[in-house]
Amino acid sequence: MRRTFSLSFLLGLLSAQSLWLGTIVSEKGAPVAYAIVQHNTSGKWTISDENGYFNFTGAFNAGDTIIVNRYGYNIKKLVLPSKTSFIIQLSVNPIILPQITELGSRTVPDSRQDFFTAIKPASLGETEYNQLLQGIPGLSIRSYGGPASIKTISLDGGPASHTKILVQGFDITNIQNGETDISQLPLPFIEQARFIPVATGSQTGASDGLILLDPWSTGHRIQLSTGSFGHHATSIATTIAGPKWASRFLVGKRNDSGNYPVTWRGDTFNRQNNHFEQNYAATQSSLILSEQLFIKFLFLYSKQKRGVAGLVYSPSTAQRDDNILFWGATSGWITIKSRRHFRISGQSSKDHYHDETYNINSTHSLESYTLNFDQSTELTQSFTIDFSLNYSIDHLNSRDAGFQKRNTLVNSIGLAWMPLKSMSIKPDWQHYSISGQVDESVSQITAEWSPESLTNFTAMVSTGNSIRYPTFNELYWVPGGNIDLKAEHTTNHSLICKQVMSNWGDLSVQLFTKQSKDLIQWVPQGAYWSPKNIKSVSRTGWRLSWRWVFERIPIDGFLSLGRVRAKYLEPGDHYKKQIVYTPQQTGAAALTWSPRRWTLHWQAHHTSEMISRYSWPEDIILPGVTLQQISAGYRFQVFSGKLHLVIGLENLTDKIYESVQGYPEPGRTWRLTITYER
Repeated sequence: MRRTFSLSFLLGLLSAQSLWLGTIVSEKGAPVAYAIVQHNTSGKWTISDENGYFNFTGAFNAGDTIIVNRYGYNIKKLVLPSKTSFIIQLSVNPIILPQITELGSRTVPDSRQDFFTAIKPASLGETEYNQLLQGIPGLSIRSYGGPASIKTISLDGGPASHTKILVQGFDITNIQNGETDISQLPLPFIEQARFIPVATGSQTGASDGLILLDPWSTGHRIQLSTGSFGHHATSIATTIAGPKWASRFLVGKRNDSGNYPVTWRGDTFNRQNNHFEQNYAATQSSLILSEQLFIKFLFLYSKQKRGVAGLVYSPSTAQRDDNILFWGATSGWITIKSRRHFRISGQSSKDHYHDETYNINSTHSLESYTLNFDQSTELTQSFTIDFSLNYSIDHLNSRDAGFQKRNTLVNSIGLAWMPLKSMSIKPDWQHYSISGQVDESVSQITAEWSPESLTNFTAMVSTGNSIRYPTFNELYWVPGGNIDLKAEHTTNHSLICKQVMSNWGDLSVQLFTKQSKDLIQWVPQGAYWSPKNIKSVSRTGWRLSWRWVFERIPIDGFLSLGRVRAKYLEPGDHYKKQIVYTPQQTGAAALTWSPRRWTLHWQAHHTSEMISRYSWPEDIILPGVTLQQISAGYRFQVFSGKLHLVIGLENLTDKIYESVQGYPEPGRTWRLTITYER
């Protein structure tokens, strides 16, 4: 009886939800930051970010009225279209701004146009991050096999430390190794990923760009899933809100026994010690203090217990317990000629590794605190100046890397000039000061053109350089740390074109070259690995992304392609060879058909062969692989709400493959997801 009452109470909290994605722009096509978007009937609202982007979730339907309000612009009422992804254009309020143009009137402030986007539709049920992120061309996920392994993201053949991962504008990079383990982020926590190839401002080390992860926006939901190799997961999301405040809450749990059959050298056996347990809680809050001032807050706590299976030919019984606690607050305010935001965040984590076989008992504790201030001010109708200051304090207490501390101060200034209404030119300068060991400046210039004669077309060309200082592990890890490492320097050249086609979706293409000096790479040194500087590495390539939604027929999908030639240019045995773990070609495609109550989905991803280790007389090669996933979903009314049932198959053709040499991935898996919304 008690269980029946509890379930009924939870279901009573829920309401039928739908997701709407939008971008708010000015009459000149510039993103409009910090606009308030409100649903007229329910009163639910959200705030666009500094790129004009917003997620909107609620019991909404095409034809409902929404109201968009932004200080300095005319209030706009519009009807929700049949498409759930759309653009809203605002016009300047001539009374408030009698003699000036709109704030951010250059084409793209901060050169942070998200040309490449990956969306996780709720209709696909619970999916792993690889299915979401495959929509970003040139992206690779390195995994050490199974649900318990750490998972990192890299782009264009660069190390994972070259790509910054931001959640709601906050950097969640691990300060010890310079990477982000996305297995610590619960699957329901992230809803969408956006890739910005050109990083400006204070994003040190982001020579391969930024991945912006948008947290969940669902209002009320209960989700259950079960699947292969003992997978079980439960999550509950709900929202409470007032006229000028809103808070979202997410709690959940995941368990995987994780052991799966593998084949090695003709023998088939079960890969053991892959268990994974995750418990988490997260919250988001927004508060509108006035038409010009708002506050946002984000919190995540995630705790993992996992086995470490080890190499396929050298199994391990080691255990790893890790957790991450992150919090961040943003205050944004607007005046007639400027916009500002102030961010403060903190991150702490603890990682305990225990291996009785080798008598290893290692603990790493991390703490990081960051203050960030950004301001964009319009000087004249043609000139806007941007200023950014980022200060961080990082602490590491590690059995293997010792006690380390680092203070980092990054100052950035940019000047945007609009010689024409359709063109902007912006030089940026950044100065880095790192614990008295680095005192250096880098620069970049970006030009963007959106000709009036070519509707919805944008071209952006950029050139510049970036710096990455060695991580704590690279400098101090025992054994293998190298205190003589130099900082990496990368010079980037890029051309990006984007065409928004009303009936055929969005098409983005990028051409790029990257020249890195003193690239840091871990190489074998006898019984252990050690980082060293590679004198010169050259990467040249292109990426393409096409996303489409057809209005007349319920079909949508995407195509993403990437190619990169990464050459090792240091004289020696490896001269002009492809950099290790760099596939020359990657590609992904997906189709989703949604007839009436059904959702049928197919997705494929291809990775070409790659060198996993230089050797003699031949290098060790990981074969290329093409993986496919399918799913079928059905939604129907039940208990005055909506019930979604989704069954999916990953690795449909049961391929044997590895993303890291010696760590085979699971074969064909299935997953059933049940989602109730009311």
